[in-house]
Amino acid sequence: MDTSTYAIALLVLALAWIVAFIRDKTDKGTAEVKLNNLIRLSKSNSIKEDEEFAQWSSTCTRSAELSWEAETYCALTVVKDFSEEGLKEKDYTVMKWRLDFVRPDRFHITQELWDCELGDLYDQWVTIGKDNYQNAGLWFHDEDGRHDGINQGLLVNKYLGVIRNQAPERYSAHRYLGERFLLLEYDPRAFPEQHAEIIDLCKEVQQGTCEFHIWINIDTGYFAKAQVKIQGTSNDGDRVDAELHSVFTCYNEKITITPPPWLNAVSDSGGSNRIVNTEVPILPHHE
Repeated sequence: MDTSTYAIALLVLALAWIVAFIRDKTDKGTAEVKLNNLIRLSKSNSIKEDEEFAQWSSTCTRSAELSWEAETYCALTVVKDFSEEGLKEKDYTVMKWRLDFVRPDRFHITQELWDCELGDLYDQWVTIGKDNYQNAGLWFHDEDGRHDGINQGLLVNKYLGVIRNQAPERYSAHRYLGERFLLLEYDPRAFPEQHAEIIDLCKEVQQGTCEFHIWINIDTGYFAKAQVKIQGTSNDGDRVDAELHSVFTCYNEKITITPPPWLNAVSDSGGSNRIVNTEVPILPHHE
């Protein structure tokens, strides 16, 4: 093999390695790819393989155990309002929360909200135990326990109670992006009050439909997605056409959650925040 041929062979090998590396980081999936794929998972874009999946009950039991015991995971919760035509360019998204979780009490959350007057709003926080570190443009130490309600509400826990205790109206097996999923379809208005958080979403609709779907990854056993779809007329007579998607992945991967390496503002003796550093640390989510 002459020098030029050898050089070309090395170049081809290097390019193949780069392509394989990029594919591994994207197609197979970074956390963001996995989460966004699960957001799109639905009855309409998956392939039904089994009309009545006989092992649905044992799959639910296994999923509840595995997902509850997971030491870490990533999650994405998205709320969409299809009645807001001004949100079409944003895929009708009005709220979004990205979560990294490390058991028992480490949270890293990015929150994005849309307000018709203020536009896009963005903030981020890290909670470790009761300590809360807030980034609303600058990092500072916030009041203890401030985000406990949101933190707990974004966990998979409330959905595990459903698959443990509530029988679905329908269940079927589907294939999506090379993986098998169990779809459980519920009428949440028939749920007992212990699932009030889910029931309350449907109470917003006086006349219309409220669908609640849960997806479990049959291959891994882990809980993958919960989706609520509401259409109809609200108690105030307004049109309601909204969806909530909560998806979970990266179970038991090595996720690290730490406070920001430095703060931009600290409290002075009067209780007001004083800026001490204008360089804002960047805390990326798990990749």
